[in-house]
Amino acid sequence: MPVYHCKLIPLTPIHVGAGETIALEDYFLANGRLTRFHPPAVLRAMSDAERKRYLALLGGGDTNMADALKLLRQCAQKAPASWIYSIEVGPASRQALAEAVEKVETRRGEVHPLIWNELKQEAVLPGSAIKGAIRTALLSAKVVRTGTDAPMWQHEWERRLRKETHPNGVARLAQELEQELFRQQHSEIEWDPFRFVKVSDAAIPQQMVRLDRAVLLGPRGENGARKIQMHFERLLSQSDGGAAPVLEFTISLEREEKSWHRGIVPYLGKVPTRDYLLQCLNYHYRQLRDREAQRFPELYQHPWKNWLEQGGQTNTALVRIGRFSHFECLSVHLLRRTQDRRRQWVTEGASRTYCTPDGAKKMPFGWALLQVA
Repeated sequence: MPVYHCKLIPLTPIHVGAGETIALEDYFLANGRLTRFHPPAVLRAMSDAERKRYLALLGGGDTNMADALKLLRQCAQKAPASWIYSIEVGPASRQALAEAVEKVETRRGEVHPLIWNELKQEAVLPGSAIKGAIRTALLSAKVVRTGTDAPMWQHEWERRLRKETHPNGVARLAQELEQELFRQQHSEIEWDPFRFVKVSDAAIPQQMVRLDRAVLLGPRGENGARKIQMHFERLLSQSDGGAAPVLEFTISLEREEKSWHRGIVPYLGKVPTRDYLLQCLNYHYRQLRDREAQRFPELYQHPWKNWLEQGGQTNTALVRIGRFSHFECLSVHLLRRTQDRRRQWVTEGASRTYCTPDGAKKMPFGWALLQVA
């Protein structure tokens, strides 16, 4: 079973979370950092007088949520055993969250965290996020190859996609397409050759994580959601100009595991080789990056030329993963169709979400270089 040792080098901020948020009662801000803590652990560490006062503020005659939360955070700062992690906060998020904390504005104070291993106090990039990006690239390449060899097949799928008017119907067509190309019409997971591709998780040191505001960029360049506060934990990247993490993980290609399913033998030849995998990644994500750079040039300035050259080196590919990778990166080439916020059918999104660490720089989310040894 081939096991490839890989490195992922973030070029721009990356956020992969579990869809949860942390609220005002889960963190405190101090010295330009956000520290997340366990409220129950803080309660246990309080003195009897502090605990009595806190409970009175929550449920007594002088109920005051603002003062209760203030006391909780003050006690948390004195109880490092309750801390889960502590990360740097960018200026835009720092100011907005400080105001939310002061005014107890719950929605403005929400923070979208990464996935964390609390015991090790380090973030985790799940292998499933990388595997999903690989799968989409392989499927997209398969569509292009099949459509080139059989133009009528391509035209028929385009016709069926245009004819479908309901989002659920489009989702069913996407599932059917994947079953046809990857599983030869079988819906069961046992028939999927891609199940033999395994990607391990990657550890992220907490000093390589930062909290910044995410901003929506409309087609005319304006911030399409000025009043919406979106604060996301994200990986530091080469776009930040300093040290960026190099995340290590493995990709295993189990091409010989015939014993898993007796009917899988004809499909094992479809398990990708390393070289084919890298070829598909570069094909899929480079053409997406080029197209996006044409439409949103303010997000793609220097040093992208150097990064693309690095992506063309041996055993290296460009990839995009995580939140705000946008619809195009999650769909296949030539067969893209979705509804926008106005419920109109489109083949390209009209906006992008970017990270602004200082209120001026604009960095798209999700781009990285994948190196396979």
